[in-house]
Amino acid sequence: MPRRLWGMAVVGLVMAWAGMAHACEGPKPPLFWYDEPITIAADGSFTNGGEIFGFDLVGRPVVDIGDGKIGQRLRREGLCRIQEQLLVVDCNTTEIIVVDGRVDPDHSLDLGMGRSTTIDMLYPPYGKIRLTRAITVSDLVQIARSEGYEFETDLLVAFGGGKKKNRYDPFYGCEIFYPDSAGAAP
Repeated sequence: MPRRLWGMAVVGLVMAWAGMAHACEGPKPPLFWYDEPITIAADGSFTNGGEIFGFDLVGRPVVDIGDGKIGQRLRREGLCRIQEQLLVVDCNTTEIIVVDGRVDPDHSLDLGMGRSTTIDMLYPPYGKIRLTRAITVSDLVQIARSEGYEFETDLLVAFGGGKKKNRYDPFYGCEIFYPDSAGAAP
């Protein structure tokens, strides 16, 4: 490749990277930004969780894993990355686990603000978690420990922070799928 074309290619790559990095700066907070309360749909999905401008916590619909257990995909949607977590609740025992997603090396570009994570990397063929009727929260803790997954089982640590109007009740899905369970009790 002639030297001039090589130089133009390098300049083009630098400009493209700079453009992506600039795009990840995100919008500046407006002068008057209103921290909206969490909005929860009938299927357990929600928006406006959390209270940080430009980094909202949203939840996908709650799914019934079976045998008193529910699961949900949680996402912190930032300006240049998405951090996913897997929430599993045993509605009978009221045990919970929140497992952080893993980086997908094929689809995650770090532009200086961290890399996106997905819970898809926790499931086979990449990971070891299989959500079956027989799985327990204790089983998930053992898998997370043995595989080096970051996780939390303390309800107050996982969901106790922030303003009450922005907090998500991880037992909401128990009311949907297992209304007579301990997790659905007020």
